Amino acid sequence: MHISDPHVVLRDNGALLTIANRIDSPDSSARIPLAELDIDDAYRTHRGIVLPLVAASLTTVGCALFGGHYSAGEPLDPVFVFAPHPGFEPTRQ
Repeated sequence: MHISDPHVVLRDNGALLTIANRIDSPDSSARIPLAELDIDDAYRTHRGIVLPLVAASLTTVGCALFGGHYSAGEPLDPVFVFAPHPGFEPTRQ
């Protein structure tokens, strides 16, 4: 399995971590819901928005990606999310 192009989708009742579906949609337009996210902290910096150590749990579809070795709702390692402000250009050192 290859996990690529992660996106965080904000919803009224929480957030969802999706990944590109490279098998059914090689152009990555189709998304697979991998994990439910429980965002309880966020802050802004001059570079963007930070969501530190977001709790994540595997979705039913995510279970299938791991061959059924894990159950839906199984906790995953916390996720760190950084969303840069539009136009932010990181500097190279």
